[in-house]
Amino acid sequence: MSLSCRTQRRCAALLWWAVLAGPLRVDAQGAAVAVVAPRWTLAEFSDEPVPFQGIASMDGAGSGPGYMVYPVFGLVGAIAALATHAAIVGTTQARQKTKIQQDADKVLDPYRSVLDGFRLPELRQRALAASPDIAIAHMPIAGDMANSEVLVEVVPVFSLTPDAKALVLDETIVVHLGEAAGGEATQTVRVISAPRPEADPGLAWNADSGEALKATAATLLAESIGVALAQAGHPADTKLPFRTLRYSLGDTERMERGQLLEETCARLLMRTLRGGLMYAPHRPGATLPPDCAPASVPVTPQPAVVQALNPPPSGSPTP
Repeated sequence: MSLSCRTQRRCAALLWWAVLAGPLRVDAQGAAVAVVAPRWTLAEFSDEPVPFQGIASMDGAGSGPGYMVYPVFGLVGAIAALATHAAIVGTTQARQKTKIQQDADKVLDPYRSVLDGFRLPELRQRALAASPDIAIAHMPIAGDMANSEVLVEVVPVFSLTPDAKALVLDETIVVHLGEAAGGEATQTVRVISAPRPEADPGLAWNADSGEALKATAATLLAESIGVALAQAGHPADTKLPFRTLRYSLGDTERMERGQLLEETCARLLMRTLRGGLMYAPHRPGATLPPDCAPASVPVTPQPAVVQALNPPPSGSPTP
C-alpha cells in the first residue's frame, strides 16, 4: 500500500506514523488502523555550545600557480622536490580553507551573544518539545530504556546562509532500532529553513534573546529526526528516477540532482546523488501539488512537525 501526502500537516503525520506506528492494518470495516507506537528518545548531548558556522565555498581553495621551479639533481632530487611541493601545496590549501571559513563565519558576528549561551542540552529539550506527541518522545532516566524503544543519536551542525535569511542543519543521525527490530540505520540529513521575510533578518533572529533562532534550530532538528526515523523504518524506493530539483537556500535558488521522495505545499524531501536526505523549501514560483497556494513569494511557513503537534482550528484552510 502506498501513501501520498499533499499537505504539510498530513505529510508530517504520515512520516512519523510510518515508522513509529509500523505498517497500517485494515480492520473488519476496511478502515486503516495503526499499531501502538514504540517510544523513542534522543540521546543525551554534552554540555557544549550548539555548533554554528557560516556557509563557505571552498571552490577557490588551492587555486594559484600549479607549476614549481626547484633545482633538481637526479632521480632522488626529483622525488624530494615533488614531496616538498606536495607539502607546500597542502599547507597552502589548508590555510586558504581556514581563511575562507573564517570569512564565512563573520555572518554570525551579530548573533554571538545569543549563540554563546545556546547549549546542546537546551537544543535537545526544545527539539523534543517540537516533536509531535504521536512520536511519544520522552526523556528517560539513564539506564532505564526498554529494549522495545528506539534511540536516536545525532551530530548536528548549523549554518547561517550568507544573506542571514535561513538556517541550515547538516547532521549524521544514527537510529538504534532496539533488540526487537535489531540493527541500526545511519543517515546524513540536511534540513533548510524557509527564508525569513524581513528586510533585516538580524533583528528577527536577535529579538527576544534570540528566540526565533533557537526555535528554528530546534524545529530543524525535530524535522530531521522525523525524516530519519521514516527512512529507517520504511526506506523509500531506490528505483525512483533522478531529476533536477530546485529549492531555496535563503533568497538564493539552488538546484540538486536527486530523487523526489515526498512533496508538501512548503517543502521537498529528496535523496541526493550522494545518498543523503535533503528537506528543503520550494523556490518562489515553483509548481506545487494540487490545492496549494502559489509559491510566488518566499514565506516562513509553520514547520510541519509543529503543525502536527498544533493543528489549525477546525474549518481553517490547511497550507
